Amino acid sequence: MDVGTYGAKALSALSEHFTAVETFRPKEAKFEVVKPLQKANLETLCSRVKAIKENCLSLFFSAKMHKPDVPFRAIISERHTWQLQV
Repeated sequence: MDVGTYGAKALSALSEHFTAVETFRPKEAKFEVVKPLQKANLETLCSRVKAIKENCLSLFFSAKMHKPDVPFRAIISERHTWQLQV
């Protein structure tokens, strides 16, 4: 599959189920999550969240081989992110 086809299928999979949010700041969201954890004295959880460097969920695609034109399915993963901890 060439780069252009891959990009078109990826964009189609994303635009079908997701809406772009321009004002979201992942680093600030992480900071806002840490504050109530500290107030609740959940220091172990708080330190786990702070230690993880990835601020965003990861995205990858799987091809729907059984469909015509083989569209992509967008898959979101929490692996290796602070969101998995909370």
